[in-house]
Amino acid sequence: MKNIILIPHSYIIYYLEQAKSVFLCVDPDDVVFIAAALSIENSVIWSDDTHFQRQKIITVYTTKEMRHFFDNL
Repeated sequence: MKNIILIPHSYIIYYLEQAKSVFLCVDPDDVVFIAAALSIENSVIWSDDTHFQRQKIITVYTTKEMRHFFDNL
């Protein structure tokens, strides 16, 4: 856990309405992930869930794209 930083609940709540306006109709279960990403400057989401590709406010990388980053280190 030394390399994991938990996002305070208050940060996520602050962005929840914005995330709902963008993602609620796409996948209500994933709204919290959009809100969490919005709460951290320059954050991205790593997911192979194609639903995340339906929004444009957070950059989303697939596993294939992430692998490309690591292959080039």
